[in-house]
Amino acid sequence: MTEDINQDDLAGYEDLLLALPEDCRGTVRTAMGRPGTPYHGKEHLGRMWRLHREVFQGDGDLEMALLIAYHDIVYDPQAPKKQNEEQSTGVFLRAAPNLGLTHQQTQHITAAILASADHIGVGMRTVRPMMNRWGSWFLDLDLEPLASPYFDRNTERLREEYSHLSPEKFNAGRKAFLGTFLAADCIFRTDMARVRQWEQKARENISKELA
Repeated sequence: MTEDINQDDLAGYEDLLLALPEDCRGTVRTAMGRPGTPYHGKEHLGRMWRLHREVFQGDGDLEMALLIAYHDIVYDPQAPKKQNEEQSTGVFLRAAPNLGLTHQQTQHITAAILASADHIGVGMRTVRPMMNRWGSWFLDLDLEPLASPYFDRNTERLREEYSHLSPEKFNAGRKAFLGTFLAADCIFRTDMARVRQWEQKARENISKELA
């Protein structure tokens, strides 16, 4: 198992918990204490929250905190495609009536979590910056690891999560997954991602791995 822990991202996770409505914190903390998901865990959530706060410094915090906290609240590496996102959405919707959200906010969060199953397919068609500002930014944050200097470490952690697959099956799936992004017109959708050059960095990381 990879041992290199990013303490800043773990601190970001604790800050995320504090930004959530109090009734949600225990649910999220319990879910993120699960074994077997070294990538889809605390550091991923904490990094997303840190990057959001660096850019917006308070704007959109409730919607973004809920999006980040709930999007992987159910994660089983062996689940069928889209099941994790659908079940995570269900957990969020059961909590939503007590969170003080508007109907539109609930719809936007639901759409973005579901779109995280297919960022550049359904996601690009259904979650757009002009219609769902925070959902679009959330989806870009969720893909930021493709542009990250921790790209190789993230791949190792994903391999741990999918240890039930043979090396051949994992490598073939990873190649197909990354190839889809490389072939897309764009990976990221927001101005915030573009000015940070995430598109260029992601394509460089993906091209290097596929080579």
